[in-house]
Amino acid sequence: MSIRENMAVPVYNYNNSYVYAVSNIQTYEFIPAKDEIPTVCYISFPEIVYINSISDCFRTGLLMFSEEMQEEAYKEIQFADWKSIITNQQIKDTLLNPTKDGLEKLISITNESIFNRVKSILVELKNSNADDISNRVIKVIDARWNEIRRGIFKSQIHINFKNDNVTNNSDKVELEDVKSQNAMLLKEIADMKKIIEQLSNKQAETTKTTNEEPKKVERPPKNK
Repeated sequence: MSIRENMAVPVYNYNNSYVYAVSNIQTYEFIPAKDEIPTVCYISFPEIVYINSISDCFRTGLLMFSEEMQEEAYKEIQFADWKSIITNQQIKDTLLNPTKDGLEKLISITNESIFNRVKSILVELKNSNADDISNRVIKVIDARWNEIRRGIFKSQIHINFKNDNVTNNSDKVELEDVKSQNAMLLKEIADMKKIIEQLSNKQAETTKTTNEEPKKVERPPKNK
């Protein structure tokens, strides 16, 4: 049976949060995954086509198809670049076992909803206390998150490995430079100081003018 005729396509949520998919018939609620076991809703393929037309949840990997169906499903919704989708497991592996290529792939993300998954997984790992995450990795992700929020799509973060043979995460990844964030903050501070200075000068001039005594106007002498 063609997937187009399938009235019960399994769609999976691997995220630790609720996800909602609105079709032309109903709204599907995906409860959070638990212990890396995804939750599932069965959706007809015509509804999947509709959901895909108003949302990027399939194209960004927020919701996933099964391995058996994904190639055909993505082909039918005309998403040719589906193999480039970064999965939650790939994100987790990169955060726990960082490599230069892996981190560069994460900071090259420009879609905010995809990077939301990165942040969410990072928070989940930090809160679990079961895995040791490098502080430098955390700084990289936080720096990229600040860039995205500021509308910087091409990251200015550079990642440098001091020693490829080092296996300890705390020493493995070094954030060489986060110039963009610091530069923008310094510019905002400088602009703010300039505005405050201008306002202060204007207020001082107003106060000076107000405090000046009015000049006496003498009457002209009477003609004798």
